[in-house]
Amino acid sequence: MTETSHPDIAGRPQPAPTKPSLRKTAYHHGNLRAALIEGGLALLETSGAASLSMRQLARHIAVSQAAPYHHFPDKNALLAALAAEGFRQRGRILRAASLKHPTLEWRIRSLVSGYVRFAQASPELFRLMYGPLIQNKNAYPELAEAATEAFDALAALMRDMITDFGIRHIDPLLATVSLLSLSHGLAHLIVDDRGSPTLASTVEDDRAVVEHAAKMFVSGFNPRAAADPEPGRP
Repeated sequence: MTETSHPDIAGRPQPAPTKPSLRKTAYHHGNLRAALIEGGLALLETSGAASLSMRQLARHIAVSQAAPYHHFPDKNALLAALAAEGFRQRGRILRAASLKHPTLEWRIRSLVSGYVRFAQASPELFRLMYGPLIQNKNAYPELAEAATEAFDALAALMRDMITDFGIRHIDPLLATVSLLSLSHGLAHLIVDDRGSPTLASTVEDDRAVVEHAAKMFVSGFNPRAAADPEPGRP
């Protein structure tokens, strides 16, 4: 009897059982879509969205070349699903980052820092979410829903801060858009314009930039600072 066989009940050698392949496991357990998303996110960071292909993804998770098409009719649909997952990830990170810090500045700082860390950890995903590579984004309800939910989550955090710190003179929607603009702008600069001599180039400097930006943002919540004086008045 060889190492690749075993006896049956009558003593006859039988082929040794083979381990189920990832292809069969992924497909028959019903988790193929999740495996495609997970594999796609990994390849996205190593290959970039432009180079990512359905065939490459199939090889990466050990399924047939036709398998990805059971869930995504083409690469554009796959990229839209990856971007949707990016918005969900960002929402989870921001919700966790802002949990009940004792001061307004600390909460704002944690939100901006969480946004920047997300972009730094997944730069290709960050670029995909906001870049032009996905065609006709409105054709993908999952992407639109995920983006809307991510914004709504940030808006809810802003409303909580306005209530908790008694800054009711601030418009919640405008404050949310302003904070999102600040966070996204910093993340974009840090991720894509690292070579600029005017931009911080170390983790410590990035932290200092985030802290300064948060401090300036919070200063705008001061009713006296936010007032628009009449022309000619100090």
